[in-house]
Amino acid sequence: TVTALYVNERAYCVLLVAQFEDLVSIVVNVQIDRGRGSTDWRTRELWGAVVPRTKRIQDIPFKLRLALLIDRQRVEYRDACGLYDARNLIAHGVLDGPLSIQTAINQLRAVASLIQEVP
Repeated sequence: TVTALYVNERAYCVLLVAQFEDLVSIVVNVQIDRGRGSTDWRTRELWGAVVPRTKRIQDIPFKLRLALLIDRQRVEYRDACGLYDARNLIAHGVLDGPLSIQTAINQLRAVASLIQEVP
């Protein structure tokens, strides 16, 4: 049976991941602006090629935005992507398995601290 706790945990997870996705977008925008404003032409061209000026940040898939900030080989990257995938399943009513909000919070905090350290 579906309990209030079950529903609330999933709703909270969706909210957490959405807020995290906003943070990723903000930090990526800062990186793009820095890269495009670089005095080094290679850096300017690289960021221009990765994210054309005509493209909105929301049009770039979340996992690519995150990969612009941290190494895809890091466990934190995999954790964030796993939570993002779970959020998508929850939003479509598919995820029935166990969910630990505290674990999700801890994982997202770890990733948030990494991406906020990006130079």
